[in-house]
Amino acid sequence: MPTDVRAFVQKERPGLTVEVIEGAKWDRSEMQSAAERIIADSSLVTQLGITSVAVNADGSGVTTSVSADAVTADEVQAVERVSGLPGGIRIVTGQGPVVPQ
Repeated sequence: MPTDVRAFVQKERPGLTVEVIEGAKWDRSEMQSAAERIIADSSLVTQLGITSVAVNADGSGVTTSVSADAVTADEVQAVERVSGLPGGIRIVTGQGPVVPQ
């Protein structure tokens, strides 16, 4: 762990707990870039009906919510290919857009 991060974590802060997850597969900037690449691929967004993309706090990758009720292995691979995070994509199906009533 970098020295500056260790110093930050060790500093006492009343009411604040800091949890460091070591061994995360990807760092936040890698996951954020992957999420942005997914969102930027308009054909993929349209094909799957992507409704949201979020980085996973544990460093395991990116969760992509889609309106489709199911996705194929080829579609998962397409998202992984675009994201650049092989094995780091979780897709949640049946997540339609929020529509105000």
